[in-house]
Amino acid sequence: MKVLKHENFWKFLIIVAIGLAAGPEIVLAIEMRILLELLGVALFTTVFAVGAQYVLLELRGRIHDMFLWPAQRALFGSEAGIAEKGTAVSYLTMNWPSWLGFLTVIMVGAVVMVRA
Repeated sequence: MKVLKHENFWKFLIIVAIGLAAGPEIVLAIEMRILLELLGVALFTTVFAVGAQYVLLELRGRIHDMFLWPAQRALFGSEAGIAEKGTAVSYLTMNWPSWLGFLTVIMVGAVVMVRA
């Protein structure tokens, strides 16, 4: 059996006195601290995921700006219907080199199918 030293005894008495003075609110304080710890992790994860989505969205936009011609970018960014996009693609296909027109048809078709 261990012998309590005076310092440990006084620490124990201080903890008991704080518990008695706080009353039932000490349990609420402990619950709030646990809740804060859990929300901290959840909020950190949420912010991390949103930040990653923003970086990927920005990267997608920059890749579009680098590799697509202005007419293609306007076609992808428009909220026009399938018929209007089809008309624009047919116009671009006739006025561009054949490989670029074919590439435009494939890309617009893929975007329309993904968004549908």
